Amino acid sequence: MYFLLILITNLLYSQNNKSNVVFDLLRKNTTDYSIKKADLNLDGKEDIIFYNKWLKGDLMYFFTNNGKQFHLALKTVNFNLDGLFKIEKIESVRKNNKNIVLKIYTISYNKEDIKAIHFISYKNNKWYLQKTQYNAIIIDPLTDKLKKYKCIFNENIVLTEEVNFKLFDTEDQNCVISK
Repeated sequence: MYFLLILITNLLYSQNNKSNVVFDLLRKNTTDYSIKKADLNLDGKEDIIFYNKWLKGDLMYFFTNNGKQFHLALKTVNFNLDGLFKIEKIESVRKNNKNIVLKIYTISYNKEDIKAIHFISYKNNKWYLQKTQYNAIIIDPLTDKLKKYKCIFNENIVLTEEVNFKLFDTEDQNCVISK
């Protein structure tokens, strides 16, 4: 029993130590990472998000605050799709009935004007991509006129290191032409 307690204590210490090392490395790497504070797990404490800057990578890290130190809680994608989109801002969401904790705003930097809002929720100790809303202005190649689209994808996908989410597609049934 004593041996098992020592083994568990050492395992927890090494996990916390690894988490602290990752936190410190990310905090010091201001060239590749941006930082945002938000209450990620609805406990009233300010947590930390690190995410790759545009064209510097595709990762996002959630560190939760236990009052004494920050612990790596999630490593996931940052929704920039290899530079196709740029994170414009990350907005912390206060109390709501859908457990939404973040809105991640992205914008496309190509010939099309495509903006997305990714709604991140927290429930049952997991983070979810709850929904994605795209607003786009596209030139119709047949008429050479601008068309405005609005697409809403209710996704409810658990965030992990690899997440597949719906991309903007004018032909998708969730997209409508708006005026």
